[in-house]
Amino acid sequence: AYAQGNYLDQLQYRLGFALLLPVSVLSFAPALAWLFLLGVLLGQSGFFEKPSAHPKILRGLLLVGLGLGSPINFGVFLVQTPEALNAYTLVIEVVGAAFLSVGYLAVIAWLSEQPWMKWWNAPLQNVGRLALTTYLSQSVICVVLFYSWGFGLYGEYERQELLPIVGAIWLFNLLFAAVYLRFRPVGPV
Repeated sequence: AYAQGNYLDQLQYRLGFALLLPVSVLSFAPALAWLFLLGVLLGQSGFFEKPSAHPKILRGLLLVGLGLGSPINFGVFLVQTPEALNAYTLVIEVVGAAFLSVGYLAVIAWLSEQPWMKWWNAPLQNVGRLALTTYLSQSVICVVLFYSWGFGLYGEYERQELLPIVGAIWLFNLLFAAVYLRFRPVGPV
């Protein structure tokens, strides 16, 4: 539906998913509630203020997050048929992405304290100050690039071929946030 048709065709296609959203939320919420609770516990422990003061927690997050999340997520590259990919996507969304996000949290927390990475904190803080604007701009850019009424690139690239596009979008967001915040204290959205 994304590669062909006009805007109204795609809107009609998405409406079916929108109607399933409450069911989706109810089914994913229990599976992801542990992430919320983990965030609360980490916040109460002081981990976010100084991750290096909690080396056991940091190692545990890295081990669980990257040790479990990476193999599950990289398994998508081994899936050869669309049918198998559809079934495996649910595993990635519910299990792999959750674990991998914990690993990313640990890596970013560790990197944020490294002296050689201090240059990276300000650009990330800028994007964080424009979080909704960043999210919406990524959505608009991807719609224009991939939907048929834009450049129609949906389905034209393999997953690994999309990585440079992801990098370019991230770079755009970093640069936009830096420039925008020189002129305005808060985001447009």
